[in-house]
Amino acid sequence: QVSEGLALHIDALLPNLSSRQLSVGAVMMKSIAVAALLPVVGALRVDSDPCACVNWKQAYTSKGARCGDGHELFHETRKGHPRWMARIVLDLKFCQTFFNVLDADWCVNLDHVNEP
Repeated sequence: QVSEGLALHIDALLPNLSSRQLSVGAVMMKSIAVAALLPVVGALRVDSDPCACVNWKQAYTSKGARCGDGHELFHETRKGHPRWMARIVLDLKFCQTFFNVLDADWCVNLDHVNEP
């Protein structure tokens, strides 16, 4: 019924076309309407895994995380140093030159140094 209504609407706009030309026109209009909706469908994409790891760089630049909120500073805090001191000691070595620029969602070992 919808295609008949569409054909009648097209017929009113273009009365000199044959019924075959009208049905081709209706198919073309439907195709154009579907094609126009494709960008909207793409914008509605939802991450397939809500438990997926967050990209390190994005976590710090756009998700509100700070280096040291997690276990990034474990190398110093495991020795009993307070977090603020660990941040001073490891900010350049681990935060600025590693975690903040790590543009991936890779897992990272809890302790970054191979020592006892």
